[in-house]
Amino acid sequence: MPSLSAVIVTLNEEKDIARTVQALSFADEVLVVDSGSTDRTVELCQSLGARVLFHAFQGYGAQKRWSVEQAAHDWVLALDADEVVSPELGRAIRALLDAGEPPCAAYRICFPTVFMGSPLRHGPMSQRWKIRLFDRRRAAWSPARVHELVQADGPVGEVEGIALHYTTRDLSDGLQKLDHYSTLAGAELFRRGRRRGLLLLLLTFPAQFLRHYLLQRNFRNGVPGMAWSTLSALGSVMKHLKAWELETAARGAPAAGTPAPGRERST
Repeated sequence: MPSLSAVIVTLNEEKDIARTVQALSFADEVLVVDSGSTDRTVELCQSLGARVLFHAFQGYGAQKRWSVEQAAHDWVLALDADEVVSPELGRAIRALLDAGEPPCAAYRICFPTVFMGSPLRHGPMSQRWKIRLFDRRRAAWSPARVHELVQADGPVGEVEGIALHYTTRDLSDGLQKLDHYSTLAGAELFRRGRRRGLLLLLLTFPAQFLRHYLLQRNFRNGVPGMAWSTLSALGSVMKHLKAWELETAARGAPAAGTPAPGRERST
């Protein structure tokens, strides 16, 4: 019967981490890899029996790849600090492993998004299937700095049950995460030499808002669906603006609105 390591990466997650760790009692090991928390994250994890390691953050893909390598067992359940395994999913995972070596290299899990206090019940955010349970000998995280994925070398199955994704605590937290992720995504766009011109930038917000709100049926989620669509569209704009900002700085050119050398700002 294969043993299971639940692996979580953290940074200042004291408001969420206890709920996540407490739901993992079915795992043989809970490993938390922290990248320098200044709150009580590490203390809380240790008090709940988790093994805690430190590793400097170099992008989500690299951080998660390193974390999986430190696990005590080959079968890994990879989670973020704001993802909570349901009792049904925990029992299904335990039953799968207790039956012997699983036939697939990896397994997808359904992650409904909790936003503004309740799960989104319509659209793709209500049924997000992600590979998170896997044999590290046949699957691994991609090295992407952001939007990393588990890539499997072999068949991929599905496990019954859900893990709720508490993506933001409130709208202010959502804006902070938007700023953080758009910075990483903008740096990746800059690295790849991709930058949108003014016309495409002007069209990005309305196009992305309509895609999330209408095409992805977030209008059926009421006000939370409208708010989710707004934040998603804004994030798309900001990552391209930050790529533009990085390219401007790399060329040594002043950004739009910057006074020329030797000229005073008007008051």
